Amino acid sequence: CGGTVVDDQFLTVTDVPDRRCLGLAATIDRSEKADDVGIKSLGEAGVGCRHEVTVVAARASRLWHCRGDPGPIRTRVSYSRFLPYRILFKMPENEQYELVETIEPVVARLTEEHLERRTHWYFHDIVPWERGESFRDKPWDVSQATISEDASTSLVLNLLTEDNLPYYHLLIEKYMPRTSAFTAWNHLWTAEEGQHAIAIRSYLLTSRNCDPNELEDDRMATVIRGYEPTYDDPTEIFAYTSLQELATRVSHRNAGKITDDPAAFELMKNIAADENHHFIFYKGVMAAMLAENPSAVLSGIYRMLTNFEMPGVAIPGFMRRSISVAKAGVYNLRIHHDRVVMPLLRDWQIADLTGLTKRAAELQDKIMSIPADIMEKAERFEKRVGLAPA
Repeated sequence: CGGTVVDDQFLTVTDVPDRRCLGLAATIDRSEKADDVGIKSLGEAGVGCRHEVTVVAARASRLWHCRGDPGPIRTRVSYSRFLPYRILFKMPENEQYELVETIEPVVARLTEEHLERRTHWYFHDIVPWERGESFRDKPWDVSQATISEDASTSLVLNLLTEDNLPYYHLLIEKYMPRTSAFTAWNHLWTAEEGQHAIAIRSYLLTSRNCDPNELEDDRMATVIRGYEPTYDDPTEIFAYTSLQELATRVSHRNAGKITDDPAAFELMKNIAADENHHFIFYKGVMAAMLAENPSAVLSGIYRMLTNFEMPGVAIPGFMRRSISVAKAGVYNLRIHHDRVVMPLLRDWQIADLTGLTKRAAELQDKIMSIPADIMEKAERFEKRVGLAPA
């Protein structure tokens, strides 16, 4: 990728020739001989390239991250003495990233359509500020809550999920070149999503429908733990964002319904509408990828569906809270099957795809069998907790 040793603490990687060189890690081996910094391409046969950079005078034992964007990238290294190293940057698979580049005009169009379709709204017009009182002068007590415990739990769980927005932004940002239409979308999406956590938190605190200290402690714990999925394939990433946006649309809308509070209902209806707009965008991205190269996309969809987990798993008490939300009918496995997974498979017309490779055809069959597995789990859960099917 081109490398220059700038001092004994940093290695600067510059002049990246291929914007798809987005290695998440580097394998560093000690070299027998190294007398300059060089680069060469290795084995591209359908599995991506590897760039080898030989560094002479670097204190290096581990390279933490290589974004692959144009411009200098400084990576902290730590080794006690100067030694020659050979650093291998592993590029993602070319096929999927070429697919991303191919559909950039579609992404730009979907972004413009989103801007034309969505009407911006202001949370401060909805939050019932007139209910607010000082927590210092009047400490919180559970008796002050005006919505049910299930409703409060649902709003808090949704809020803490929204609080991890920086990690969701990074999930897309670190895989896309800064000049791409995807990056422009990611910045817009982040700006719109940013209002959601502010809005829900403002409602909960103003209406005194949660313990303010516990809420802040849980926010700190959630964001410190972070959210770092192992997705490294854009087809998997955008399959996940499609499903997650649809899931949050359903969850936010249902959470608002069970509050029996007009202000909470209106607030969550607006947030759910945003999630729907975002879902339309990501669904369109996946549809464009499927139209371009369905065989390359099915593997990402299959991995996402078989390994899917809600982004809130790091939230303190997530299991207890998610069971409460499930029993309240806000979000559970049956809803996941009926209102998220099945609609996505229909929208993407997975069952009707043709012209697939042998491996992709096998994945197509496996994908279409996943809903039955989800429903079986849903029925077991309902039986265990005594929940009647909706």
